[in-house]
Amino acid sequence: MESKIGQFLASGSAALVSYWLVWPFEVLKNMAQAETVCAGHSTAGRAKYIYSNSGLKGFYRGIVPGSQSVFLRNGASMILMIMFQKEITKRGLRD
Repeated sequence: MESKIGQFLASGSAALVSYWLVWPFEVLKNMAQAETVCAGHSTAGRAKYIYSNSGLKGFYRGIVPGSQSVFLRNGASMILMIMFQKEITKRGLRD
C-alpha cells in the first residue's frame, strides 16, 4: 500500500467487489421503479422472473460500464485522499 499503484488497485478493487454485491438488488429496484408488470408485483416474483428467463446472468445485466466507472473513480479518489491527508498532517493541521 506504499505505492500509488497499490493504493489505486486496492481501493478500486474494494469498491468493485461492493458494487458487484449490490448490483442484483439494483436490478430488482429498477424493475420495481419501471413497474415491469410481466415480472410480478413482488421482489420475489421479479427475482424468479429474471432467474427463469436469464439465469444468474440476468442479475448482472449492464454491470460492465458501471464497474469501470466505480473502479476508476474510487481508485483515483483514494490516491488523492491519502495525498491530502499526508499534506495536512505535515502542515500540522490535524491531530
